[in-house]
Amino acid sequence: MSKANVLMFFGVNCVGKSAITQLLNKQIAGSVRLHGSMILRNIFGGIPRSELERLTPEYKKQKMLPVLEELFSEHDDQVLLYDSHLVVPIRSKEGLVYENMWSLTLAAFTKHVFYIYCNPNDILRRRISDYERTSRVRNLDIQSIIQDQQINLRALQTEIAPHVRTTIIDNSNCSIEDSARYIASTAGV
Repeated sequence: MSKANVLMFFGVNCVGKSAITQLLNKQIAGSVRLHGSMILRNIFGGIPRSELERLTPEYKKQKMLPVLEELFSEHDDQVLLYDSHLVVPIRSKEGLVYENMWSLTLAAFTKHVFYIYCNPNDILRRRISDYERTSRVRNLDIQSIIQDQQINLRALQTEIAPHVRTTIIDNSNCSIEDSARYIASTAGV
């Protein structure tokens, strides 16, 4: 897979990654959109997120890396829009653990990483709206949203930015179209 064709999008839940990559997928002829969480769940037979979170990061990486390599090579001549999470908060009865399994692994495949962030209140509104539409429960605590974004940004700056071209996108006020336009121009697609 040519690194020239892979654009990765990271950010917390409900920041707008999927909406942005869906829009870019429509705008960039021949592009392919991949959703990291769905690929991972499919590898493990569609298990619920709660079961997926119980698997070790090493085991998930061991199973997912060959699949990603195959997917990336299948689409070598296309722009690949890969939507995923960088650092995932795993909340359980025992407490909070942050899982970061992709930073340097995915950097080897990537031309450009876009980290999407936005105002925590916008994320909260999107999570509430998403719950009303899908009944998917997500963390609604503003302080946790702020902390999750800070931890992701720190991982981006220390683990990814030294190895891969990185751009931080402010997607506040649901500016999906503006974000997509800026990304397309920055990535040269």
